[in-house]
Amino acid sequence: WGWMGSLRKNNLHICGASLLSPYFAITAAHCLQDLMSTSQLSLNFGSHRWAVIGDLHSISRVIIHPGYNELVFTNDLAILALTQPVDMVRF
Repeated sequence: WGWMGSLRKNNLHICGASLLSPYFAITAAHCLQDLMSTSQLSLNFGSHRWAVIGDLHSISRVIIHPGYNELVFTNDLAILALTQPVDMVRF
């Protein structure tokens, strides 16, 4: 399942994410609460275990759905822009 990734904050798994294209992934907005900087985040692909690093990617931008409501979790979506593309053929 190469399009599935581990969203990591400060190198620890916090949520799953799915590739939309080589440069973009989608995850749940609630996973990004209390985020101070995108430098805290990375996406790991190509590993079946949370603790094993496969193909690690930095995130350049987080776009949270403008209608996201953290109280009832409506529109609980966020797009992650990657700094480098994921080689989708590799997985």
